[in-house]
Amino acid sequence: MPIYGDAILLLRAGNYSGSGDWLDESGNGRDFSITGATFTAQAGVVGYFTFDGVNDFMTHDDTGNVFNPGSGDFTVVMVVRTSSAGDIPPIDNRNSFTAGVAGWQLRDSSARADARADDDTAEFTDTFVGTMSNSTIYDIAFRVDTTANELEVFQNGVGTGTPVDTSTMGTVTGTDAIDIGRVGASYDDGDVIAIAIWSRALSDADLATAGDELRLPVGGAGMLLLDVG
Repeated sequence: MPIYGDAILLLRAGNYSGSGDWLDESGNGRDFSITGATFTAQAGVVGYFTFDGVNDFMTHDDTGNVFNPGSGDFTVVMVVRTSSAGDIPPIDNRNSFTAGVAGWQLRDSSARADARADDDTAEFTDTFVGTMSNSTIYDIAFRVDTTANELEVFQNGVGTGTPVDTSTMGTVTGTDAIDIGRVGASYDDGDVIAIAIWSRALSDADLATAGDELRLPVGGAGMLLLDVG
């Protein structure tokens, strides 16, 4: 089974129909409506959505807070291309940059991959040490492991090596929406190629290959996305 076979959310731009919502391929019906973000196909194999950093975003109503890393293991992987300024469109169910506002985010902070999970009182943050280059494809991820009591962010399959202790993390309920491209009224630009979420903690070995697997077209065999420029 491919690594994304048990994902609870699977979005691959290469399989986008070209109109309407971005459909969830996991079979769970968690589709994202699109406002402004533009789709570009590439030879019918892969594709990407471009966010302008002004008012482009996508959203899904997560009624019941299914995507909740405070109640169990959780992994988010995004395949993105940075903007000319090193930004990436965030994925967020927190709707705020304020610490202690319950929810989670995977985004960039000063051109570094950054993951945050907040319960109602505290913020748990891990930031990758190296900066991301401009106009470059990256696989970024974060993992919440409730057995190890750790939150760790990954870039191109490599973790920070200094995971954050989450032993005191409460339930991370978030808002009832997941947004791509914005946090509240703050927007970031860049391209999104694929996103997947699991209700388990992917292993280091899984995270080393997850981005490459998500770039493949339907059927799991074919060309890898080498460049979306």
